[in-house]
Amino acid sequence: KKDAINLNPDIISILIGINDVGHEFAHTNGVEADRFESFYRMLLDWSREHNPNVKFILMAPFVFDFGYANSDWVPIVKERGKIVEKVAKDYDAAFIPLQDIFNEALKKAPKEYWVVDGVHPTNAGHQLIVKAWLEAAKDIL
Repeated sequence: KKDAINLNPDIISILIGINDVGHEFAHTNGVEADRFESFYRMLLDWSREHNPNVKFILMAPFVFDFGYANSDWVPIVKERGKIVEKVAKDYDAAFIPLQDIFNEALKKAPKEYWVVDGVHPTNAGHQLIVKAWLEAAKDIL
């Protein structure tokens, strides 16, 4: 509430999902795909209820199979990305396919250049996100 509703923002940008996956593997305390989608929609509905003109920029979570993460995470994160894309369409939100963007970046440098531990971006990884975000936001800024 204090991060979004109380500030009455023009834009709400969201990147969530990887912690749900990580918590499941580390502590069996994650969020299943259907609940993830339900909670995501509830968050957007609640935001629009308080501010009908708010615009959303939704980013798909991303992962690489090294460090903190492993290959078991990849299909689950991919599923979360598809959910975010579907939600973005339903809410007329900008969508940023971060996994695709990071995968494309692998043509220029190895994954360790872009991501520290499978989930946390390096400075270069953050720059990929910034560039994609600014492109997605250009029509609503």
